[in-house]
Parts: sequence; C-alpha cells; structure tokens
Amino acid sequence: TLGPATSTLANAGMTGVVRGGPGYVAVGGAPNGAALTSGPVHAVVWTSVDGRTWTRIKDAPLFHSPAGTDATYGVTASAIATDGSRFVAVGNVATQGDVGSALAWWSSDARTWQQATGDRFVYGQLSAVASVPGRFLGTGPSGPDSCLGGIWSSTDGQAWICVASDPPFDGSVA
Repeated sequence: TLGPATSTLANAGMTGVVRGGPGYVAVGGAPNGAALTSGPVHAVVWTSVDGRTWTRIKDAPLFHSPAGTDATYGVTASAIATDGSRFVAVGNVATQGDVGSALAWWSSDARTWQQATGDRFVYGQLSAVASVPGRFLGTGPSGPDSCLGGIWSSTDGQAWICVASDPPFDGSVA
C-alpha cells in the first residue's frame, strides 16, 4: 500500500531495507539541498517500527563524500544487512572518472552510525552486502586500482579487507 507523502521521504530514494532493530532500517540517498537537482547526494538512513511511517536519521559528515574523493555527485548508500546485533550499510562515492570510493557504515542500534575503514576502498564500489555466519561480505564492480574481484569481508562491519584480489579475478565484475 502506498503510504502518504512525508517530508522524511521527500526528494530521496531508498535502495535497501532490512528487518531488525526498531522494526525496519532502510538506506539510500538524498540531495544536499531541498530539490533533486540542488547539489550532490548524501547517504541517508531511515528507521521504522511498522514499515509505513519512517524517521530519517540526522544527517552527518560521515554520510558525505570523504576528503580526497570527488564530491561532484555525492554518496549513496546502496544496501544494508544485519546479523541481529549490528547493522552494516554499504555504498559509493559516485563519479564519472574521478576519485570514487567504496564506503561502509555500521551501527549497533540503527540510530547512531560510524564510518567503517576499508582495505582498497578507493576506486572501489560496494553495491551489495550480506550477513553470513561470523562475518559480513560486500561486493561491487571494482578493478585493479582497488579490490580486483570486488569482494570485501568484515567480521564486525567496522574494518573491511579485500578477499578477491588474486589474478584469476582479473576482468570479473562482482
């Protein structure tokens, strides 16, 4: 059922949702200004107890392009996963040839978020994340300047390592 238009969802797009914590947690992107054409996008997190009414988590610098990356297009969170005690979201600094980066964030309560660190995130992309026994796995199309096979692993969502950088992954897209 289509819910009513609200300011927490206006001019934004959800790209991933997971059940857990307060009920549901969603991620996506929204422009820095009021309209879709008003500037670069930043990552957004929403929570909902029922999947109908959403609360937008307060914007913070960690949801914007980090120093040293191209801030022209901004940041979008593309996917989210939970292992039941921690939420992990992944996304990218969007570019067209300049310095982009894979990004990841983590939270214990879905309301307070921290930015994760990642081995070879620069020039990488993360578009999916899954919780598997004992860890999180993130994937995205990445090349030789980053994590060649585009597969990262993290035991806690806070620190990520590239686990697919062997030559057999050359030319692959995760």
